[in-house]
Amino acid sequence: MRITKNWTSGSMSSVFLMCGLGISLSFPLTASAQENPSKAKARSIQIMEITPTELPQIEGKKYADYSLQALDASGALVPIPFQFDEINELGLHHVPGGALSTIGVEGIFDEKDELAFMYRDGGDKASAETLAQVEDSLIAEITVADGDVMRYVYLVQGSQLRSDRDYADYLPEKNLFQTDTWSMQTSPDNILVWTDHFINSYENGKKSFVDVMKVRLYAKVLFTTVRLDNDNVVGKLMAHKDGPVRDILDVRASVKVLGIPFLSMSTSLELSSGALILPIVAEVPAVAKRIKAPVLTATLDYYELDGSLVRAGVGPKEPSIVDQEMSAVEKELNLNQDQPWIALSTQGKGYDGLLTIEGAEESLKQGLTLSALYQDTAPEEDKPERFLGESPELGFHITNLTPGKVSHFAIKLYHVDELWYDNTPEEFAKAILNPPAVSVSAL
Repeated sequence: MRITKNWTSGSMSSVFLMCGLGISLSFPLTASAQENPSKAKARSIQIMEITPTELPQIEGKKYADYSLQALDASGALVPIPFQFDEINELGLHHVPGGALSTIGVEGIFDEKDELAFMYRDGGDKASAETLAQVEDSLIAEITVADGDVMRYVYLVQGSQLRSDRDYADYLPEKNLFQTDTWSMQTSPDNILVWTDHFINSYENGKKSFVDVMKVRLYAKVLFTTVRLDNDNVVGKLMAHKDGPVRDILDVRASVKVLGIPFLSMSTSLELSSGALILPIVAEVPAVAKRIKAPVLTATLDYYELDGSLVRAGVGPKEPSIVDQEMSAVEKELNLNQDQPWIALSTQGKGYDGLLTIEGAEESLKQGLTLSALYQDTAPEEDKPERFLGESPELGFHITNLTPGKVSHFAIKLYHVDELWYDNTPEEFAKAILNPPAVSVSAL
């Protein structure tokens, strides 16, 4: 089952935690996009994914010889960043060298493989005269339609030209996720322990907006209530794929409760420009029936963001203000699978975030329950936090993980400088959850 398409963490010196690869991004926006800056922000970080069914011209063929080009500002066709990604037997992105096999033939564009590129790298439609000047074989014109706004990308065979842009990198020697706009520090002992997050637009990329990510597991075994945390949910990196559009990490984690195997999780963690994606396959063994009422939570504990605004897909339209006190309005914040998001805005200070969680239909039918978790309080010490009493804490409850069953869900974090439009994040959420339509014409 495919769970990443169409789903609508040791501290270090800030010297190399300042996110940014020195890439200046600029791309033309049409008048209609300029009228809605929130939607334009979503499109600026949107990754387009094209499957073999949508691109039959190369379905079943070796993809190593194909590349993408688009018109630049001067009207010339130039290479743009792209990558081909395969899918493994769990429905996650396949990472060569990992423990799982691809469901198709490696190196062949088949099954549920994807051709990925950034929406922002598309250009205007090339004229017949421009296309006639291309020396390599033009295979197809890919049209990306966002309402009445059209962008075009061209599939080429035989070209040796490649873009030198690389939007995301995982640096294992520094335990660092780094993209063209943001960076994140991970623990050298646990890749699922995230601490400092930086974004170029917030405090010049020199101040973290996150204290730590917290993973919690609450369960009852006989008459004992067990509470596990990040120390018990250890993520192990199995393999890493370095791509110009997104880096993909094959990560596994397992949890025991009083010596009883309780939960195993697999994810093909993805980092890209403006986003961090965790499609998760979680399995509770049948023996875990002895464990009652399990609750898994995953949250970001933000740092010094008092005065920020918070909204959620379900709840009051009036934004809540972060002030370390839970109001009646804040207690009503929640989400559902039609509006699976919770959002925060620093009100023009350079960082806004949107967090989403979505479950696969089959898992939801099994009883998997996903809801929002929001705390705007100054709690007692709650390790592994480093700064006592900081808030807010945003994230999710994952409950009703059925023993003997596999559950599929995806957590996605979007980091931009400003995503709220007219004091609301609805348009950004709608746009990021609903990618533009793609059509392909043979050339």
